[in-house]
Amino acid sequence: MYRRRAGRQPSPYLVSKLRRHEALQRRCGPGTAAYSHAQEQLRSGKNHAAGTGSPECKYLVSISYRGLGNRILAAASAFLYAVLTDRVLLVDPSNEMGELFCEPFPGTTWVLPPDFPLTSYTNFSIETAESHANMVKNKVISPVDVGAVSSARELPAFAYIHLDHDATGEDKQFYCDEDQSVLRDIRWLVMRTDSYIVPGLFLVMAFQEELGMLFPEPDTVFHHLGRYLFHPSNHVWGLIARYHDAYLAAADQRVGIQVRVFGSAPNSPELLEQITTCAQKEGLLPELLAEGLPAATTPPPAPSRRRSKAVLVTSLKAWYYDKRAPAEPRGVPALRRQVARHQGVGRDISAQPHRRAGDQRLFDVRVRGAGPRRPHAVGDVQAGQRLCGAQPALRPGRVHGAVLPRAAVLRLQDQAGGGHRQDCAAGATLQRRELGVKACSSLL
Repeated sequence: MYRRRAGRQPSPYLVSKLRRHEALQRRCGPGTAAYSHAQEQLRSGKNHAAGTGSPECKYLVSISYRGLGNRILAAASAFLYAVLTDRVLLVDPSNEMGELFCEPFPGTTWVLPPDFPLTSYTNFSIETAESHANMVKNKVISPVDVGAVSSARELPAFAYIHLDHDATGEDKQFYCDEDQSVLRDIRWLVMRTDSYIVPGLFLVMAFQEELGMLFPEPDTVFHHLGRYLFHPSNHVWGLIARYHDAYLAAADQRVGIQVRVFGSAPNSPELLEQITTCAQKEGLLPELLAEGLPAATTPPPAPSRRRSKAVLVTSLKAWYYDKRAPAEPRGVPALRRQVARHQGVGRDISAQPHRRAGDQRLFDVRVRGAGPRRPHAVGDVQAGQRLCGAQPALRPGRVHGAVLPRAAVLRLQDQAGGGHRQDCAAGATLQRRELGVKACSSLL
């Protein structure tokens, strides 16, 4: 996502559509008269009658929850739906999306303001009476009445779209054209999902022509949406870049291993062995001989230069790192061509954003492998202290066990900090060369 030369160019239609959507976000977003009017309408509990036309400004609230990867997938999916239906996208701030990422829309915010009238929206679930499925089941809304002259039924003030992992067949009728015809006239939609629902949007016939113009290459949807939406804030980019510089940048090859098991699952030596064997078979890690066994009688010619590997292991369970088998193999390299070298570990945790108001805490950081070779790779820094030109260090917050969030591995490409604007020195800014926004907000 963050390579300087992406290789896959967005279509001109996508670029123009994004410019129009940015204008919509500015015209109807928080702080505007249109948004205040829409809030009052939501408080009143009323909406326009079906078939009388959509209001000028419509809204989609995306509920952010679960891990960072889930939140990224959910936000990308909600954004595409907002673009297709001309809705303002507002993301739930409860999981710090606004502090993890730069504002994607110039001149406005995508963070839902704290005075949102639906105060309990984060508790919406499959049982919520205002869910799309429940309202269809209870005949509060009826897709067959859409456009009928005889229908004078008023639509609800909002609808809740439940597309979580436990969504029922009735919830998934969201992907039907008839249901979309009803939803398009409801001004406020609140969506919960922990998945990537974009493939489902391609099933809606009303969206297919537009999606074809936006994405002539359908497999590039997340690539382009991700490059547009998800630019880490200066603080988060600083964590990523400093970790990359200290532990990964010098390696000839970087290997990431994610052990995706839930914290309640028992430790599995069989899974660990499977990961190790697979990594060795695919050439990601060197094959090993058991300690004490002789190496091959006719070793291959020595390479001109020994290649180094940095291995990053991420998991919800520290046991898989502590065993070290996938990241730091023991024994004798069978071919003596490459030696894997342990460089660090990231856990599936959130980086706590920099608190700007009177927070004097320190980072409490343990990075395994930060030994004598890199004694200054990680340090404790007082809140607000500036670090320009300094050795790798960290800003205030609290991270236990590791520096790097799991999903941040996606950004450890070949930009060793080139995308981060330093707080007190001129530096490269985050740019979206193809898609238009020039830099992070100065408020971050």
